[in-house]
Amino acid sequence: MKIDLIALALVAAAFTAAFTAMNWLLSTYAPGASPAGLFLDADIIAKLVMLLLMLLTLPVPVIGLIGLLAREAARPMVMVLRMAAAASVLLGLLAAAYGWINIQAALRGVGPVGIEVTAPSWAELLLVLAYSLLVAGFALLFAVGVGLRAGGRRKA
Repeated sequence: MKIDLIALALVAAAFTAAFTAMNWLLSTYAPGASPAGLFLDADIIAKLVMLLLMLLTLPVPVIGLIGLLAREAARPMVMVLRMAAAASVLLGLLAAAYGWINIQAALRGVGPVGIEVTAPSWAELLLVLAYSLLVAGFALLFAVGVGLRAGGRRKA
């Protein structure tokens, strides 16, 4: 239970950092761009990862509600929610690493350029990472709730 709270705090801090950095890049180097526009212009791998994360978001509230309502299902549901959080973070990190490799390959082919040229790509990378951390935070929040609810119940 305590590990879930620590993980939730770390995920929230990482999400805040990634989202703030993405917004700073967009406002400084691409003033007309928005996160929705980034998604539409994103690399196919980044789009697929974000769509997969959206699909992963759908069962999280259902699993959380089952864990909250069913006494015997609380512990397994906490584990499933933890696995969903870990999977979303890993998917986001994998997509971010792929985006970083693409940026480096493009820079190698073009030569030295300023941050103004690569800022949209960096913002896209941070968007995928921020969204994966948002999904992880959502799953961990349900895991904490289910853990608190299950820990508060005692058999008479």
